[in-house]
Amino acid sequence: MTPGPAWLPGLDSTRTREVCHEGVTVGGGTFTVAALSGPDAAAVADSARSAALEARDTHGIADVVTAISRAALRLADPDDPIGSQAATALRTSGGWPLQVARDLLASSAIGWTDNSLMSLVRSEIGDPTLLDHPQPDAGRPGRRRQAVGPPALFLVLAGNVPGVAVTAVLRGLLVRSAVLCKLPQDEPDLVGLFARALHEEDPALATTIAATWWPANQPSPAADAWTKRSGKVIVYGGADAVRSLRARTPPEIPIVEYGPRLGIVCLGPAVTDEELAALARDVCAYDQAGCVAPRVVFLRGDFSNQEAVATIVERLATALGTESTSSPGSPIRDTEAVAIRAARATHQFADRDVRRALGADDLGWTLLYQDALSSYSESLPRTVWASRAVSVDDLRGLGAVLEGRVQAMGVAGLGTETHGMLEQLAVEWGVSRMVPVGEMAWPPPDWRHDGRFQLLPLLRWTEFE
Repeated sequence: MTPGPAWLPGLDSTRTREVCHEGVTVGGGTFTVAALSGPDAAAVADSARSAALEARDTHGIADVVTAISRAALRLADPDDPIGSQAATALRTSGGWPLQVARDLLASSAIGWTDNSLMSLVRSEIGDPTLLDHPQPDAGRPGRRRQAVGPPALFLVLAGNVPGVAVTAVLRGLLVRSAVLCKLPQDEPDLVGLFARALHEEDPALATTIAATWWPANQPSPAADAWTKRSGKVIVYGGADAVRSLRARTPPEIPIVEYGPRLGIVCLGPAVTDEELAALARDVCAYDQAGCVAPRVVFLRGDFSNQEAVATIVERLATALGTESTSSPGSPIRDTEAVAIRAARATHQFADRDVRRALGADDLGWTLLYQDALSSYSESLPRTVWASRAVSVDDLRGLGAVLEGRVQAMGVAGLGTETHGMLEQLAVEWGVSRMVPVGEMAWPPPDWRHDGRFQLLPLLRWTEFE
């Protein structure tokens, strides 16, 4: 095994590797991993793949769920040495205060319990033992079927939301596959810590995981070897990451992609201060980095005069200021600071009856109002664009910009009729979740990410007639 964030069973640890990759996280932490040659990466992949196939014979799905849940939950236990290291790693890599890091891990752990994992399996495939051996196919006499993932999956992981990389690994283990992971640069440690915890719980399952990192802008023998040895590739990232993987992935290997998306909010005249506070919590959670994070707020209903607009904007600004004070975020990058100041300036010096810019002096939060939505960003932390949408048809007119881009729609202060029309719009746009404000940033463990099942896209089915 190699030190640092990498976890590479099957690697010849006796051979010295002089070439290393060095990474820097968003919080300014640094880490180093040995660069894998093509033969190194192939050996690691073959070892993990063989271990996964062997584990299918020795472990039932109940055994897998118990072991991986115990290991994952240790990451969120502040009294466990693994949990202490995990919180410290988040503080170093993401710049989070230590208690915030612990709270983030505890939030992720809701989906790591054995009940959550087994419920996920049941909700998507029904009988969990379909992952162990063939079972009768109900309604089709004389037929049986079994579902498992390919012997190996290649995961290109993201670190924008703490813990999501571990969750992705858990999904791969649930479908009985080896998981070959490119670690996220901004959260390189948690997957390796999970693997080490799993090694203490169940050494055989731990050898089905391989994880390391390499720079995105450099050719990587590991990426080539792991792609070709995987039955499916799962990528969390933007268009550039997907294009790069498609270029090196054989056409017969499917790619499951989870690209950037955003949350939008529709507020009606009856919105309460408590609901605005809940919306502020959605905005500030994970520094607005998740694909469900609200970034665009529409004022729906009787906001036809500027006085009404000013009132709701000021109330939302107050809620954002209060939440940012009680839950400070991670450090803002220089490039983000420049972009936030530029966005504020664009609004501040435009016609003040049309645009407004509010925010903290330290850039801890920003609220930008414009009568009609003309621009927004999906990358600036704790930055919200607000505009009017007097009718649902006004929103429908933005379909060219937002259709297929919205992961979550939050609502508050709306009447029953408007709520029903927004439900229709959510279906038209392919919105994954429509929820009250305050629930946007914390989807349930079995939610449909990008409107898709979590496990079914990873599975292959065999029928026996």
